[in-house]
Order: sequence, then C-alpha cells, then structure tokens
Amino acid sequence: MPSNADLLAIKKSLSNRYLPKKSAATSRLSLFAATVSTTPAQNVVGVGVGTKFTDGKETSTKCVRFYVATKIHKDALTKKQLLPGEVDGVPTDVIVTGPFRQFSNGVRQQVEAAAGSAGHVDWL
Repeated sequence: MPSNADLLAIKKSLSNRYLPKKSAATSRLSLFAATVSTTPAQNVVGVGVGTKFTDGKETSTKCVRFYVATKIHKDALTKKQLLPGEVDGVPTDVIVTGPFRQFSNGVRQQVEAAAGSAGHVDWL
C-alpha cells in the first residue's frame, strides 16, 4: 500500500503533466468549446487522491484520481490519449465531474450544480 507521501508526490507530478497552466485567453476559449476533446490536457479537470471505485462501488484501495469533464471509452482513444492505469505501482481511477470554470476571484467551481459533493475524501 502506498504511503500518503507517495500518493501526494504522484498527484503533484500528474497535476503538472495533465493540468497545464491556463492563460486568461485559454480559459475564455475553453468556456466556448463545442465538442468533447479526447486530449487528456483538455479533458482532465483535476487530479486528487482517494479510494478507487470498481463497478460503481468504492473500495478500500488508495489511488490517485483523475477528474474528467467526460469519460470516454478506452476503445475510442489511442494509446497516447489514454490516462495511465497506474503510476509507480499506485493505481489510478477516472471520475467524471463535468467541466469546471474559474471565476474572477480565482475559485474553480463545477459548471453544473451537483446534489452531492465531488470534493476529495479527507482521509490523509
């Protein structure tokens, strides 16, 4: 089982890889995107740590989570477009949250209101 420090180090690395720094122009452009992108840099909206879900049920396996705007079936993606199933032996999970947008005060929020929380689990 990975340590909390290992999970956080991997999360930081994946965040730097899949969550590019956005300029104001890029943020405005993404608000008007009309199609779903299969490019991870455009579909991944967050990276976190938590427990893995399998067949819709939460397990006790700690993992690094990719939060995506839209989940795309593996068969529709090329190898280059696939997110890793594990990193340094630590499993990953893909969770659909929908798109986020940044407000002028710098706070990122989901575009659509959800009935429940999509925030991280406080187990670290």
